[in-house]
Amino acid sequence: DTTHGDWPLGRYMWVDESRAVRTGGNLGSETLTDEMFLVDQQILTGISAVGRSIPDAILTTIAGLPVKVRMEPCQFVSAEAWGIGAGRGGILESLAQSGDYWSPWFDNTGFLRFRRTFDPASAPVDIDLDAGYRVIRDSIVSSDDILTAPNTIIVISNAPRSPSDPCVGVATVPPSAPNSVANRGFAIPRVYDLQLSDPQQAAKLLIDSTILKK
Repeated sequence: DTTHGDWPLGRYMWVDESRAVRTGGNLGSETLTDEMFLVDQQILTGISAVGRSIPDAILTTIAGLPVKVRMEPCQFVSAEAWGIGAGRGGILESLAQSGDYWSPWFDNTGFLRFRRTFDPASAPVDIDLDAGYRVIRDSIVSSDDILTAPNTIIVISNAPRSPSDPCVGVATVPPSAPNSVANRGFAIPRVYDLQLSDPQQAAKLLIDSTILKK
């Protein structure tokens, strides 16, 4: 448990051990992981989140686990269900995407976090590097995939509330982007088929979800 001290790192679990038996003594190699290993196991009973709010579905998915949760409000409704044996981590990731959350993670105080997405370029900075913080980094490697980078993003759903109300969201990169339709001369689409219930949800995921950042 490394949750105490001025710089808590959270709580970790021993998940693997390799032992080398030698005449001069035994050596071991240990592996630590955070509590997502505990969460990301196969479910024992099916989960139906159809018609339920995303936060309620998330809490149902992790019910009974010894974890603490911090989750921001979300107005969206789920249209998904999972059978026995589905991975809980995959379920939470899918719910997070449908609910306009970043991918779930354990923070350094041991809480499982669900935070709504935002545009990092416009979000206010909450770390003051002049107030004693230090940044330690490795070398930076910069690369791009301009040849295959999509310039047209489409979100569709096979679970709309009404067949007459199509659930579609479409976004294109700005014309000034190197990989835009204007500069490339043709569209490079990326289509996401998600379980969404209404067009507003699809549009919201396009505007400020992680879809455009993956």
